[in-house]
Amino acid sequence: MPKVDRIVELMERRIARGDYALRPLPAETRLASETGVSRMTARKAVFRLLDRGLLSRLDNGRLVVNTEAQAVAPSVERPKRKGGSRSITPKAQRTSKGLIGFALPIHGSTEFDRWRMAAERAVGQANRALRLVPFHHWDDPILVEAFDTFDGMFLLPPAEEIPPNIVKAIHESKSKIVALDADLTPHGIRSVELIPPSSVQRLLDHLAGLGHRVIHCVNSQPMDSVIIQRIQQWVLWRSVQDIKGELLNEPDQSYGDPARKGYDLMARRLAAGPLAASAIIAMTMPAAMGVQRALYERGIVVGKDISLCVANDEGLAAYLCPSMTATRMPDPLPYLTVCLEWMTGDPFNGPLLMRPTDVPLFLGESTGPAPL
Repeated sequence: MPKVDRIVELMERRIARGDYALRPLPAETRLASETGVSRMTARKAVFRLLDRGLLSRLDNGRLVVNTEAQAVAPSVERPKRKGGSRSITPKAQRTSKGLIGFALPIHGSTEFDRWRMAAERAVGQANRALRLVPFHHWDDPILVEAFDTFDGMFLLPPAEEIPPNIVKAIHESKSKIVALDADLTPHGIRSVELIPPSSVQRLLDHLAGLGHRVIHCVNSQPMDSVIIQRIQQWVLWRSVQDIKGELLNEPDQSYGDPARKGYDLMARRLAAGPLAASAIIAMTMPAAMGVQRALYERGIVVGKDISLCVANDEGLAAYLCPSMTATRMPDPLPYLTVCLEWMTGDPFNGPLLMRPTDVPLFLGESTGPAPL
């Protein structure tokens, strides 16, 4: 394949995937260097991309991706423009048509991966492209920049409370933004939450049905609105059902290691004396895994000596040993598809907060009848 054609195909693929949505196009010299060709060859490739309408030239001479071509598949020929380019203003480059952003904290998790894969399915079915936007914290400049870059954006919030300036930026953004795995509707932000806090009561009802009357609650995750509400559901249910239990709550720092924290918390509690409980409910899967290891190391058999369950299986419950009783996240695809239709121009008639009316349980080997 001629060198020019190779560079053109490379740039077409990058443009279709949104690689230049949040970063500038390389100058001809840089493009020549990274592709191993002469500057003249790189320039020929740029002219061809201009002729195809994939690139445009600003009044100051800088090259930018033509937003009208953002969603066009590679190898699709565009009509040539007189002079090989056209001038546009920077304002016309604000939104990358055909691209959907997916912003997530840079320290990921299996739960984040499930949301990302579902978003990729939804966006792929709509013949659009998904661009990941990893960020370190709420005040990361790349996050605010991304709000005005895409047609729409899925946002996985970090554990920290969303600051007022980010709420303002979301409402003023040209993108349509949906929060995932969180309820930001008190801030007027459309949200999807597939494991509502009330689903904790289904797990507790299951334990009560097995005869458990003392149920401890363990949390090692950073405190956010989801964790707070899950713990509140445990407190409320115990009060109504007259069930005893102890709250073991040592939130880890943001982007820490909640599995290790859960292990250390349970190990210290066991060293302090008998648990005096026949069951434990963990607020997250990392906490449950840490607890399970601490129990195992002390010869306590999960599912026989003590029952253990978790709010949200994160897709892992069936593969642990023993398998873990848990609430299961429903398929996100239908919810994300509705949000995507709204992002791309359709009206939205649903509620600001989208959540299922019922969450299924996975009954694993980690729960059994209360010991006599």
